[in-house]
Amino acid sequence: MTQDDEQLNINFNESNPFQDALAGGKFSVIIELAPPLEGEGDSDNMFTLEKIAEECSRHQEIVGVSVSDRTDGPTHMSSSKLAERLSRISNKPAISHISGQGHDQASFEEEVASASSAGINNLLLLSGTLKEGEDKYFESTEQLRSCSAKWAKINTGAAVNPFKYSVNSSFAQYLKMIQKINSGAKFITTQAGLDMRKYDEVLRFCTHREITVPLIARLSLISHDCLPMITNLQMEPGVPLSREISSLILRELNEAQDHSSFMNIQLRRLCLQINACALMGYSGVQIKGIKNAVELHQVMIRMRTCMEEIISLEQFYQEWDTLNQSVSFSPGSSILQSLPNQDIKSSNVAQTGTYYIYKKSEMRPVDESLSSDNTDDLIYAEFNHPSEFEVFRTKLAKKLNLDEKDGSIARLLKKTLTGVSGNGPADLVKTQFTDLSTCPKNLSMAAVAVAQVPTFAKMAKAIAFISSALAWPHL
Repeated sequence: MTQDDEQLNINFNESNPFQDALAGGKFSVIIELAPPLEGEGDSDNMFTLEKIAEECSRHQEIVGVSVSDRTDGPTHMSSSKLAERLSRISNKPAISHISGQGHDQASFEEEVASASSAGINNLLLLSGTLKEGEDKYFESTEQLRSCSAKWAKINTGAAVNPFKYSVNSSFAQYLKMIQKINSGAKFITTQAGLDMRKYDEVLRFCTHREITVPLIARLSLISHDCLPMITNLQMEPGVPLSREISSLILRELNEAQDHSSFMNIQLRRLCLQINACALMGYSGVQIKGIKNAVELHQVMIRMRTCMEEIISLEQFYQEWDTLNQSVSFSPGSSILQSLPNQDIKSSNVAQTGTYYIYKKSEMRPVDESLSSDNTDDLIYAEFNHPSEFEVFRTKLAKKLNLDEKDGSIARLLKKTLTGVSGNGPADLVKTQFTDLSTCPKNLSMAAVAVAQVPTFAKMAKAIAFISSALAWPHL
């Protein structure tokens, strides 16, 4: 170990400036960067990242550099290796992401040990998505439990996706967030989106239930690179966009005189979001999508100007509506508008595309909208219940003991009643006779799926509990 390595360990193992900033109530800015491909250590991409790190050192508001993991699979440079390098250049603590894709417990613990030995004491632990061809997957709650047991001094964080627009998916996300906190998450970072009402929702959910871990809002600077996703009505995987806001951004591109004009609008949109998150009460923001040091400098200068200009949520929403031409951000809204004669209450579209937990509260002061005993703002809606046929086929599958039977007839019955093929999980009882190939994490491989089944089963039971306990401040 070199003297520089020893110095880095001393600086970050004895104290944790990133954790101290969050605990101290300082509104913090974190810059998220993506690692280059393995072997590009001396490439132009690395030079650009180092220049961004240098720019980070010039801004007191920036409290950390966050490095994403396995953006396009394991071909990218290790996040901890890049985090150490950028931390040294920026003189800011690093937050290294570790994704569960491509990891089992042994390889995960090896990567944590490597990060810890490099002086990286902040980890954002993510489930990721199992990609085709990979046979390893280590779920985020398991990662958190492993870190808590073996590296108690590491500041571990986890993610939540508030951009869900049905009752079931919304509460499933918040239940999973609570599981992550109970498993050792010391801070929570959201996914990146544009719907500020959803950013407000997760904050209010935590406040109503006295969840006190720091919340960080992840935001994205929109650029030309984002346009394929936006055209596909997504901000990023798992974060849907409404057709209205997607069309607006594409019109901004077509009507802009040049690249600079388009980016000016996107910088304004990002800085308004940063300002709103500070006014709402977030601990900080994590900004992704910054391409070079010049863009970072522009973001920081415009952010300060915006915060001086807009000092209330009422001002923010006026500016936000003007910039976005008062479009709807919920992905199901355009469908509902095309069905004016349909009963919204009974519409399946309303349940899958427009749901918010709380009533709209843009114009309220923070102390009122985030009151911990205020449950009048809850929007009550029923969870999507299984149909009579689904209940019948589950009972019949259990009665026939299909879990314990094999052969052509048994496989045909499994396929007919549960949708599970012969390659499905062996223990169907733990999945309520549900085909795990529909899992949003793509855990359809038997070896992986069976290992994850207890988590899914617990989640299904807990969602039913949330349905009955929705109005209680403690969950």
